[in-house]
Amino acid sequence: LIRDLQDANVLLEGRVQERTLDLARTNGELQQELVERRKAEEQVRRERDRAQQYLAVAGVMMLVLNENGAVSLINGRGCEILGYEEGEIVGTNWFDRFVPAGSRDRLGNIFREIMLGRTDAWEYAEETVLTKGGQEKTIAWHNAVLRDESGMVVGVLSSGEDVTERRIAEAALQESEERFKTVINSVQAGILLVDASTRTIAEANPAALHMLGRLRNEVVGEVCHRFVCPSEKGTCPVLDLGKEVENAERTLLTAEGETIPILKNVTSVEMRGKRYLIESFLSIAERKKMEDLMRQMAYHDPLTGLPNRKLLDDRISVALPRALRENGMAALMMMDLDRFKGINDSLGHVAGDQRRRGPVGGGA
Repeated sequence: LIRDLQDANVLLEGRVQERTLDLARTNGELQQELVERRKAEEQVRRERDRAQQYLAVAGVMMLVLNENGAVSLINGRGCEILGYEEGEIVGTNWFDRFVPAGSRDRLGNIFREIMLGRTDAWEYAEETVLTKGGQEKTIAWHNAVLRDESGMVVGVLSSGEDVTERRIAEAALQESEERFKTVINSVQAGILLVDASTRTIAEANPAALHMLGRLRNEVVGEVCHRFVCPSEKGTCPVLDLGKEVENAERTLLTAEGETIPILKNVTSVEMRGKRYLIESFLSIAERKKMEDLMRQMAYHDPLTGLPNRKLLDDRISVALPRALRENGMAALMMMDLDRFKGINDSLGHVAGDQRRRGPVGGGA
C-alpha cells in the first residue's frame, strides 16, 4: 500500500509539473499576445491621429455619413464652411439640417439608393448646403461609398470644395460676355475676334460676315489674313511688325474675290488668360468713289474728260524741276481748234460742245 501511495505521489507530482509548464507557456503566449495587441493598438492610434491631422489641415470639407444619413465625422474646414462647432454637427441628420428644402427629397432618395447598393453614380456633384446663418453655399462634392468586410455599404465619405465665389464670378463673366456679344452684334462696324497665339478668328459679328459675304462657319477658325489685310505669313503689321493699327486704311477680301477698302482699328485684350485682337473696320468704298470723283472733277474738264489747267500746272510744277535736276528737257504741246468761235456763233453752244468732243474722241 505504501509503495502504491508513493507511486501515485510521483505520478501526481509529474502531472503537476507538466501542468505548471503548460501554464507557464500559456502565460508567455498571453504576454506576447498582449504586447502584440498593444503594438497594434498603438499603430491604430497613430494612424487615427495622423488621419485626424490630415483632416484638420485639409483645405476642403471632409464628411462621413453613416447608413442613416447622420454625420459621424467632419473636419475643421467643414465646420468653418457650415458655421457650426463640431459637436453641433456630429450625430445630426445631414439632409434634415444642412440640405435646402428644395433639394432635400431628391438627395435623400439618391442617398438611400446608394445605401441599398443600387447606384454609385454620385461620384461628383455640385449641390448647395445651408449654413448656420441661413446662407446657401455651392459645394463641389467628390463622393465614395464605405463598405464593411462583407462588402455591404455602410456609409459615404465625401470631400467638398466651396465653389460659391467661383460660380458667382463665372456667372458674372458669362453675363459680361453675353452683354459684349450683344453689343458687337448690334453695331454696324465689322468686328473680328482673333486669337493672337494662333491668328485664327474666334468670333465674327453679323456686320463682318455681311461685308465678307460668308457664313460664320466659313470664317471662324480660319487665319485672319485670309480675309482682312491679305498678307504673306510673317508680315502681319500688328503681331509680326509691332505696328499700331488705328484708323488705318486696309483692304478686305470678299468671297467673290473683290477687294474692299476699309478703315480699320485693332485693340489687344486679354480674355480668360489668353490674348486676343479685336479688329473693327468700316467699309470706305463709297468714300473712295467720292474722292475719285472729286479728284476727277478738280483736275479734268467735265465735258471732254481732258486734264484741265489746274492739272497742267501741277504736272508742269513736277516736270520742270525734274528736268533741271536730271539735266534734261521738258516738252509742252498745245492744240487749237480752228474757226471754233464761228461754230458757237452760228450753230450754238450745244453744237460747239459736240465739236469739242470730236478731237478728243478721235473725230475730225
